[in-house]
Amino acid sequence: MPKLRSLLVPIALTIGLTGLAACAPSTQPSDVSRSSDTVEQESDIGRGETDDVDEDATDEDADDGAVSERVDCAGSAVTVANSAAGYALHGVCPQVTIEGNDLEVALEEAEVGSIVMRGDRIDIDAGDISSASKSGQSNRVDATSIGSLDIAGSRNEADIDGVLGSVAINGDDNKVHGREIGDVSDSGSRNEIRRD
Repeated sequence: MPKLRSLLVPIALTIGLTGLAACAPSTQPSDVSRSSDTVEQESDIGRGETDDVDEDATDEDADDGAVSERVDCAGSAVTVANSAAGYALHGVCPQVTIEGNDLEVALEEAEVGSIVMRGDRIDIDAGDISSASKSGQSNRVDATSIGSLDIAGSRNEADIDGVLGSVAINGDDNKVHGREIGDVSDSGSRNEIRRD
């Protein structure tokens, strides 16, 4: 009975908070959605629909109390639009768009095509990525490899364990480190592009 109660309390809180959020005006979108073709034709994930979210949909982070929602891309483009939240995506994710501030997105268990980041203080951990685009401030990407990386903004970081095919920077005080780095285009000031 205590185990059942511990499972029901987060579900009841989620349903209650979802109901309250639906009644309150919002200035920031808060959703994870996906599409089988493009980001424009998205259907919602995580808004009361439990079929698309894993059984262990939320995990409490013991360090900071952030909730991490696990989402299966299932071969569709996915958009994460939220603030101050954590997500773990898995499965085949041809395109992942992340919009918002103070987000943590884990993609190590996902097969990712491209990533588009729009916002500030977005933190991504990933494996191999074909392309990544960052616009905003103080965003960070740790990846195994990236085919091409575009940065527009300041104080962004990218740490690539392996090969970075090309990097284009339009902004200041950005740091890009990789074992191998291909073509470099730097249109800013005080950017650090280093081969480790």
